[in-house]
Amino acid sequence: MKKLLISTALAGTIFLGSCDATKDIPAFITAVQQKVVDGCAFAGIVIPQAEAVASIFLLANPALQSVEQVVGAIVAVLCPPHPPAAGAAATSEPLAVGGVKINVIKIPK
Repeated sequence: MKKLLISTALAGTIFLGSCDATKDIPAFITAVQQKVVDGCAFAGIVIPQAEAVASIFLLANPALQSVEQVVGAIVAVLCPPHPPAAGAAATSEPLAVGGVKINVIKIPK
């Protein structure tokens, strides 16, 4: 599991290696991942992959430029406060923020 988390973070760092941003992208990704874990604690451990976090940030959407904004958007999609009612039809739409599919590492409770 540790190897998976480390390789995910490393892949995101390599993916963004040529990015000329004013923020420390690896630190931004790590902060988002840690806060999503906290925000989704009731659903088990859910960690958004580094590539998804980076892609959301790189959308350059002014509403998705701080750690808190990105975390809020991801938590709203992955762990809404009110899960669908029992028997509700499952959606076939991928979980996405700004068109970016949120791939996650999920560790059940």
